[in-house]
Amino acid sequence: MNICSFNALEKKEALELLIPCGQSAVWARNVAALRPFTSFDELRTNAASEWQALPEEEQSKALALHPLIGDVEMLKEKFSDDHKNRLAKSEQGQVLSSSEAVIEELAQQNEAYYQRHGFIFIVYAKGKSADEMLQILNLRINNATADEFANAAAEHQRITQSRLQDIFDES
Repeated sequence: MNICSFNALEKKEALELLIPCGQSAVWARNVAALRPFTSFDELRTNAASEWQALPEEEQSKALALHPLIGDVEMLKEKFSDDHKNRLAKSEQGQVLSSSEAVIEELAQQNEAYYQRHGFIFIVYAKGKSADEMLQILNLRINNATADEFANAAAEHQRITQSRLQDIFDES
């Protein structure tokens, strides 16, 4: 898809593309309402700005919709052929080839992270092995919760921008 095609979409169609990217219907409606965009870069910039403008409560809701890093059963379900599920597969596909021990430790550390911070561990997983994600989780788990929320929001932005890039032909 290119930016002209995106601009021409009906609102419902635009939302169907945007919601899986940002995990927030509010964010998606705000971004779609800014059309038409003159370039993909303008869309990306506005997408980031609209995320920053969301109340923390809405950001928290969006973060909660991300798949749990290392949840193999959830990932297998998400590996069907629809658009949203292709995004998840491209982001965490390497986890399925990890050892049982690493996946088990990821699950345990994810639970510990959630208990400590009150939200799931978010990391831009594309291209990372399960071992790498586990190392990152272990480095971040003892951070202050406010710092971790900021880290999660920043990682969410990387994920959103990557998902947008995957949709559009332009760079």
